[in-house]
Amino acid sequence: MEVINLNEEFPKDLSLLTDRSLGLHVSQIYGDLEDILFSPRKTNNKLWATVGFIWEILLELAFKEALGVRPGELELDGIIGSPDGINWEGGYIEEYKLTWSSAKKPIESKWKWMTQVMAYCKMAGLTVVRFRVFYINGDYSFEGPIYKSAFITFTQEEIDTNWEMLLSHARVKGWLK
Repeated sequence: MEVINLNEEFPKDLSLLTDRSLGLHVSQIYGDLEDILFSPRKTNNKLWATVGFIWEILLELAFKEALGVRPGELELDGIIGSPDGINWEGGYIEEYKLTWSSAKKPIESKWKWMTQVMAYCKMAGLTVVRFRVFYINGDYSFEGPIYKSAFITFTQEEIDTNWEMLLSHARVKGWLK
């Protein structure tokens, strides 16, 4: 047997498949806030994001008509956001997550996720989000991956306070006037 190991990189960062415009994006603001409030991200591994995009594509194939439409980019107050989907008939944002974190913690305990989707709610004029989360490592009990789905309804006050936090931070950083 002969083995030739190849020094081959993953062929494409799937995030490049999205039509992402130049400008200030919600993710830039909440990512910077997360680094300040908690701790800097340990890695900027693009493959992690690529796996997340693959999850979004698989959900679209699996659920087909049940998912909301991909709205493209939304913009409000000079900030751009790209929700995974919006179900206009049901009146909610669709958010798809793939994570290596434990399924033991409730979805609503994820600060970054809540900050992100409340921004999308503000941009879309909605108050409800449907999460579809795939926990690769499950709950770390070695039983395997776990899938969870949940509706979360925010108050308008929560959404407005979150938006003001994002706007204030963007202004302090000089990203917005």
